[in-house]
Amino acid sequence: MNDSTPQPTNAMKSGRRCPGGNVPVSRQNAEDFSPVATRHSPFTSLPAFQRSISLVAAALLYSGFLVPGSSPAQVPNILTYQGRITANGSTFNGTGRFRFALVNAAGTTAYWSNDDSLPLTPGALTGASQPTASVSSPVYQGAANVLLGDVSLTNLAASPVSVMTAIPSSVFTTQSDVRLRVWFDDGSNLVQLLSPDQRIVASGYAFVAGTVPDGAITAAKLATNSLTGANFAANTLTGANFADGSISSAQIATGAVGATQLAPGAIAASLQASGQSPVPSGGVIFSTDPASSSLISAGYVRIGLSGESPDGWGNTLVGFSPSARTGHTAVWTGSELIVWGGYTASGPLANGGRYNAVTNQWSVLPTNNAPAGRTGHTAVWSGTEMVVWGGTGDGGPLNSGGRYNRASDTWAPLGLNGAVPSARAQHTAVYSGGVMYVWGGQDASGFSATGARYIAAGDSWTPISASNGPSARALHSAVLVPSGPSGAQMLIWGGTGAGGGVGTGAIYSLANDVWTALSTTGAPAARYAHTAVWNGTQMIIWGGRGAGGLLADGAFISPGAANWTALPSLGAPTARGGHTAAWTGTEMIVFGGYGNAGYPSDAARYVAASNTWQALATNGAPSARYGHTATWTNSEMIVFGGEGTLGQLGDGARYAPAGAIWNPLVVATSLAPRGGHTAVWSGTEMIVWGGYTDLGAAADGARFNAVTSNWSTLSSTGAPRARGGHTAVWSGSQMIVWGGVGTGGYFADGARYDPTSNQWTPTSTTAAPGARQNHVAVWSGTDMFVWGGRGTSGYLGDGGRYVPTSNTWTAVAATASAPLAREGHSVVWSGSDMIVWGGVTNGGIVANGARFRYSSGAWTGLPASPSGARQNHTAVSTGNEMLVWGGYGLGGAIADGSRYSFANDSWSPLTTSSTAGRGSHTAVWTGTDMIVWGGYNSTSGVQNGGARFNVGAGAWNALPIVSGPSPRQNQTAVWSGSEMLVWGGYGPSGAVGDTVFRYRLPAPLYLYARP
Repeated sequence: MNDSTPQPTNAMKSGRRCPGGNVPVSRQNAEDFSPVATRHSPFTSLPAFQRSISLVAAALLYSGFLVPGSSPAQVPNILTYQGRITANGSTFNGTGRFRFALVNAAGTTAYWSNDDSLPLTPGALTGASQPTASVSSPVYQGAANVLLGDVSLTNLAASPVSVMTAIPSSVFTTQSDVRLRVWFDDGSNLVQLLSPDQRIVASGYAFVAGTVPDGAITAAKLATNSLTGANFAANTLTGANFADGSISSAQIATGAVGATQLAPGAIAASLQASGQSPVPSGGVIFSTDPASSSLISAGYVRIGLSGESPDGWGNTLVGFSPSARTGHTAVWTGSELIVWGGYTASGPLANGGRYNAVTNQWSVLPTNNAPAGRTGHTAVWSGTEMVVWGGTGDGGPLNSGGRYNRASDTWAPLGLNGAVPSARAQHTAVYSGGVMYVWGGQDASGFSATGARYIAAGDSWTPISASNGPSARALHSAVLVPSGPSGAQMLIWGGTGAGGGVGTGAIYSLANDVWTALSTTGAPAARYAHTAVWNGTQMIIWGGRGAGGLLADGAFISPGAANWTALPSLGAPTARGGHTAAWTGTEMIVFGGYGNAGYPSDAARYVAASNTWQALATNGAPSARYGHTATWTNSEMIVFGGEGTLGQLGDGARYAPAGAIWNPLVVATSLAPRGGHTAVWSGTEMIVWGGYTDLGAAADGARFNAVTSNWSTLSSTGAPRARGGHTAVWSGSQMIVWGGVGTGGYFADGARYDPTSNQWTPTSTTAAPGARQNHVAVWSGTDMFVWGGRGTSGYLGDGGRYVPTSNTWTAVAATASAPLAREGHSVVWSGSDMIVWGGVTNGGIVANGARFRYSSGAWTGLPASPSGARQNHTAVSTGNEMLVWGGYGLGGAIADGSRYSFANDSWSPLTTSSTAGRGSHTAVWTGTDMIVWGGYNSTSGVQNGGARFNVGAGAWNALPIVSGPSPRQNQTAVWSGSEMLVWGGYGPSGAVGDTVFRYRLPAPLYLYARP
């Protein structure tokens, strides 16, 4: 190899990779871009068949059979024609041209033809009649395969036109004897009618199963206890499909119908429609709504008040999606994408997730009995299990694996019985008939030319023959050929070995355990980190890295063929490696990778029918990346993960060729657990930003919707630098973040976040206060006031007023009446004044403060407080008073507080609470109560208790602990209008952030009766 790229080594340890020309493969799974698993689908039309044709006789014999097309989503009106063409007793090879019609038993009436050119008038068809357009199809050793009714089939002209029309289901719903008539020619001889016409038995009549006529399902069709919950998706039972009386208790198994099977409100609507109610006449129900319109409209009457509902905690787990990663694997089950393994900067991963393409939701994979973390491994789907094997972990190459069963949601280890392959990575694996075939890769001795078969039924291994097998290599490709002259085959090609890039390949017969060399005539240049797909009749190779660098070419070959055929270069993607390729059934989609100038953002699809490249739509496409996975689902390509300019990625998107549309995958908040962050309530969402994770200051955030219990990630474009010790206020339409400290010191900048547009706008720095952290900020209704904190010179006693509408700052001066410079203080807005109190100054912890009048811009000192000096306490505004509680004083954590009257400019003590003293806690105002929770006490440590002070009653009530948050400090808490939302903070073992905890106050219970 002439390029400067290092070759794989046995020391597969992590290290930052660089984009572009020199991409080391010594890092874990550096270029392990295993071929994407593709489904076997009958071909439509392909590039020109490179084989001479010799038809020596006009008399042709054929035998054929028909099977219905299939799809996991629906039953398409497609029949698969499979026939065998012979000429004078010899099998025919070459491009055949077929014409098709569905006719009656007498052959006098056509019900359908492939191009609709035959007359459909009864009795008008003659034997000489034939469709005008022909369907081209390669015939290999006499075998032909054509999808009848597949409207995507076109001719091979420069401007292709359809040569196939849909088969209407009415052909089989109205006729009891339908036969297939076939005409054939080889392009050199006359069109010949193949005889006899073949009768279609069950296949075509399955078309009627696509829909169920209304009332067709009667009780006679349903066995006793035949209906169970597992048979029905939510909301699937509608009355139109069932005859009256067809479903009775005998047909419905116990427990079959649950909440998910019933549409919301279905039972209540049914009862109301019949003049009934879930509650009988005279019955009573409770509601926390004093004027429930829904109950009143249903005929209920409020008759009184009956005590309170108890207060308590609920929680919402943070929505799940797999963490950012690259070098992972992905398999498609038929309904879900399963992602597992890979690595991040911190090392190999041993976790993953399942993505449901219908619900657009992720669920976490279990970790119990899961394989050790790894990358450079392989994963195949068996039909019921994902089978993971090999790869590189923290200690080097592995010869272990695991089986994940989707139905039971459990892992089991792979057995080590028999000829277990040596520990290795960057190998390949294919699956067929209950057996996983592992071959090649890199083990402790270097590049490997060995392999083994894992037999799932016996949980055991047997060796793959090495006789006449390919040379030792890694980072090669392997595709499964589901059927051939000798059964299923595995095609190996390319890779890198001891001498550099490899340009050879081989065909392995799964049934016979025999290798046959793949032709090298016209083969693409030697390469590795390329892609390979199987299109139904050919293996298509593209891209990768060769001796001269990255490549932008490719070729295809059929098993046993003498020559390769080059792919066109016009319109092809730019040179790259580490990309993915997926075969859709008609085209190969190339996406991502690393190029000569970084990560290319262009993508393209190779259209087999026209032998051309076409650019892929980029609107909504995932960001540029490599080392990702791209999996075909029968209708979409799903891209997930990989590595881009900012490191590992945890997002992705779905590409639908039918509409050339990208749709993003749902991504749960990727916020790492943290403390010292900020949170504001927008009216519908809690918006979290910044703070400190276990790895340092953060520059990200997310929004939690309290109604849907879903997170959405904040845009990072234009966001402030990573920081903690900052402030955030809600303006009514935006969150304004300012100040703080991070890498580089204290900050005097910030930004405004608009959740409607998901955009950040920087705040002006002209005339802004000096850089600082641990300051305070309040919103006046039009302006944000910032005051105090700590900067490079120590405690600060100044601030500023920021007007977002004009993006301007005005100084808040440190006059003689202003508070002394300080941090650890509190602030509230009275409706007209900013009130600052407490904290620590150069003279120590204080119990004084002042109020800044908005209208005059003047400071006025507060009277002396009856409570002691403190810092890191909390303060809330009730609208009439400032309530101060807790914090740290000279003697440690404090458990008391005071009330400051705005109107009277006077203090009074709060009623004593039995709650333990603490600082670094949170406090929110509900409209009736101040709720204090969490924090730290030097005696008892991190707290998980709290209490609420009811202003009207002047009394404290302890908060329940059951189902509440774990102990923590420096968390955030916001009041949503109906509940307190708590998130994040530091616990005894570090930062936390897995769950949003929700606390509800006791609520009055109103009695409603049905007359």
